[in-house]
Amino acid sequence: MPAPQIKTFPESKLKKTLIHILWILPLLGLIAGSIYFYNYFTLQIPANNVLTMDGRNTGMVISVRYENMINFNVVNFSLENIKDNSHEDIIRALFQYAWVMKTNGHEFDRVNLNRQGMEKFMLEGSYFSELGEKYNKEDPMLLVFSVPANLYYPDGQRVYPDYTGGETETGSDLILATRQLKDVNEFMKRWMYE
Repeated sequence: MPAPQIKTFPESKLKKTLIHILWILPLLGLIAGSIYFYNYFTLQIPANNVLTMDGRNTGMVISVRYENMINFNVVNFSLENIKDNSHEDIIRALFQYAWVMKTNGHEFDRVNLNRQGMEKFMLEGSYFSELGEKYNKEDPMLLVFSVPANLYYPDGQRVYPDYTGGETETGSDLILATRQLKDVNEFMKRWMYE
């Protein structure tokens, strides 16, 4: 009598799929971790340094990431928490961050100004670099007054008019400064509290 034959079944498709998934998951985790740490080391650590290098920045929490974590041409600068910080504290921290990034050789196409992750406004990358270059060299008020004319909504539409179009009447500098200061205050309130 011949020996009974043992039937062998081919590996199931489910088992093969599970084996592939078990190899892919760690690879995906490694890629995601690498992206997170690249964002953290290139953008967040400089922001943390800005917050600690100036005692007036105490209480402020800023989160900085590349757009969608992988678009290295666009940065999201997000105000996460602003305890008792004034408008001046917030805008100074933005200027200081621009200065640190310019000093480190980073340039971007666009910088989104967010509030708790929600996109509110946008600055062109060239203007952000200009802020970094001029910080510590120019009167800070001149930098502050230049912000409204360079501020855009996320869709690219200008938020405030550019008043530097050539008023020649007596007192035009005072009128210009008054308009710009009003726009800066409105922008800061909208960025910080809306």
